[in-house]
Amino acid sequence: MNRNIIIYLSLLNLSLVILSCSDDSKIYPDGNTPKTDSLPARNDRWINGNRWKMALTRYGYWARHFDGRGVFGAEFPSGSGHSAVYMGGLFIGAVKNGVPRVSEIEYQTDFMPGRITNSGPFSELRFSPPDSSPIYIINNIKDSPDWRMWPAQQGAPWDEVNQEPLLISNEDSWFVCHDLKGDSLEGSNSELGNGFGLELQRMTYMINGGYYFRDVVFIRYRFTNKSNIDYPEAYVSWWLDHNLGPEIYNDVIGTDTLRNMVYTYNLTIEGTGRQFSVGHQLLYFSEGGMNSRLTSSNGYANGGDPSVDYQRYNLMQGIGTTGVPYPAAIYGGAGGRFVYPGDPVSQTGALCKDGRNGRLMANLGPFTMKSGQTYDLMFAVIGGEADTPLNAVVDLRAKADYLKNVFFPLAVSEFRFK
Repeated sequence: MNRNIIIYLSLLNLSLVILSCSDDSKIYPDGNTPKTDSLPARNDRWINGNRWKMALTRYGYWARHFDGRGVFGAEFPSGSGHSAVYMGGLFIGAVKNGVPRVSEIEYQTDFMPGRITNSGPFSELRFSPPDSSPIYIINNIKDSPDWRMWPAQQGAPWDEVNQEPLLISNEDSWFVCHDLKGDSLEGSNSELGNGFGLELQRMTYMINGGYYFRDVVFIRYRFTNKSNIDYPEAYVSWWLDHNLGPEIYNDVIGTDTLRNMVYTYNLTIEGTGRQFSVGHQLLYFSEGGMNSRLTSSNGYANGGDPSVDYQRYNLMQGIGTTGVPYPAAIYGGAGGRFVYPGDPVSQTGALCKDGRNGRLMANLGPFTMKSGQTYDLMFAVIGGEADTPLNAVVDLRAKADYLKNVFFPLAVSEFRFK
């Protein structure tokens, strides 16, 4: 193995320890936490620490670019102008007051920038001003504004030994948001919405070295239930609008249950150059630790998007928006919950055979989202590349196999690589 990669792996054995308890007096000298209903500008920042270029927003999205309609949010390879993902987000759903409720980061979002500054009954939860929560991006240039202003007091990873930001990869990012304004962000002056009381941290890591790491973005969501309520029948879903390449109706999707991954590739060759695929591999969920497995996956075409929470909640369980399971031809058999689990390389099993402009979801649950509990979720977004679409899937699988073997999560607040 390349010596530089060995050094990286040794450094990555450092854990993400000391996700500091917040001290609001460091943020607001008077000890108060101002409330506001004003929404800041939807500005985003780009991460570009390896062969990926990806936009991050202050509303919890990954691969979302607001500056221009139709502009994709992730480019792979960086500088190629090749769309890899149009938009990505997260669904967190559970039963609240007897009915399904979902806080989602989709085309609209239930999250806004800022922290939840206390805990207790939902109606008593308070949040910090949106302008107090920018996106922070750090690398080994330690005199950058992001490095100097790194918000350890808000929970950003901190190296207690060296008393500096805890840098895990070549380029790390950190951001915090919450769902207290859920269902009320657009055109409402109400103080609180219909969320769960979740504070959500989003972190990304990019390693610029080695064949198996340079084509990966590690994305981590860490959420805490700040309310005093236990929410039963909870699910978490990795969601994306998966536009791959310039032909948006040439995308096909699948689930690789052996590799714990959902993925997209092209039905036919696009252009005259290299061909690509993109996978989303679950590495860790704190409810199941290193042995976490996807419990279902879902996919639907443009126009089949959910519009209300019970439809989203059904999708998170691996069934249709109406609550009716999909046909066996889609899920590989009666009672199946994984969308297109066949093998496109060997052309066996249930396969997506029609190109589409669509969405893709990877689901986990159910579990009880307990009061005061923190949950950790980490995915690897992997780029595959080859001379044909199916060979790009072969390349994607090789990278996913490698990551599965080197990733070793330790606990809810830490991870490392072997």
